[in-house]
Amino acid sequence: MLQKLQLLGARLLSVLNIFILLSSVILLTLLSCEESSHEFYGLQLEADGDILKVRYNGEGDIVQFKMFEGLDLILKQNEKGIFEGQLSIPDINDAIFSYDLLVHKKAASGKMVKVPYGPADSDRQRFYWMGKNRKIDYNKSASLEGKVVEDSVESIYLWESRGVTIYYPLAISDNTPIIYFTDGSVVADYAPYVDELIKKKEIAPVILIGVHSSTENRYQEYVNHGIDNELFIKHESFFYEEVLPKYEQENWKGKRYLYGFSNGAAFGMYNGINHPAKFEKIIAYSTADYVSEMISPIEFKFDEYPVFIMGAGRYEESIFNDNTAFVEKMKANNIDVELKELISGHDSFVWKMEFLKFLEEELAML
Repeated sequence: MLQKLQLLGARLLSVLNIFILLSSVILLTLLSCEESSHEFYGLQLEADGDILKVRYNGEGDIVQFKMFEGLDLILKQNEKGIFEGQLSIPDINDAIFSYDLLVHKKAASGKMVKVPYGPADSDRQRFYWMGKNRKIDYNKSASLEGKVVEDSVESIYLWESRGVTIYYPLAISDNTPIIYFTDGSVVADYAPYVDELIKKKEIAPVILIGVHSSTENRYQEYVNHGIDNELFIKHESFFYEEVLPKYEQENWKGKRYLYGFSNGAAFGMYNGINHPAKFEKIIAYSTADYVSEMISPIEFKFDEYPVFIMGAGRYEESIFNDNTAFVEKMKANNIDVELKELISGHDSFVWKMEFLKFLEEELAML
């Protein structure tokens, strides 16, 4: 009898252990399901075909996704408390752009107040989207092999000292190409990326010479509508008679480029059209004004022109339309030009990424 009782007790204990095990599995499953309803905290972006899905889980009562100077979307809160929405962006996996998430919360007073929300990386003012078909974000050189020099030009034309930021690679020869920048203070930001490409032998050495823009007369110095613009004429003389002679040695025989964006690109386009023998290529992104021919038409008076590398954001509609129309006019005049449709707004992050991509193609090490 005792043996039977012991056997029965062993069987009951075995059943009890199985019950406990099953209960644990069920409990873990339930907990997992509970966690899945709050599977993330913060911001998620995901491409599904040509649809960009945006999800945010965090504090706030009104949440807005905003492509920089482009598309925007108010997210809707679902039953789980997660804000979500979606945008149709054709070719989203080929896109790069910067964006913000604007979060507002109702205060005790009843007023909506902004909740600070931004990238964890303090070097970035905005979030970046980079489609899976695009190269990942370029790397900065932790320690420059080349050097950045802050200089200035005492100008008799501008009646002031104008800043110039220069990047010199470690190795320089008489054939090292020079790329001039409008809005040239950005050279300090571009230089670590360019230095890294040179260090990795992905591109040949290149000199960047960034001529700073005016703090007061930027538009007038960069955009010529064909009317008498004294500030534009003086800045043009400053560029050709004071900047170029100072930074180009007599024995230098490399290629010369001009790069700009927005109104700075307008200055580049003007010079490529009116001083065509000076430049190998003009790199102009999101050219604002001048090519719109608002006041007077642009004439092509020369037989040969540099190559024009242009780009404009799909979602900066007016600028995109102006650039597209002007490119057709250039092609009709047998000018070598390409216009890339950027899947963005009027975005400085995109301009920098496209410039680095241009360098990879133009100065590739064979």
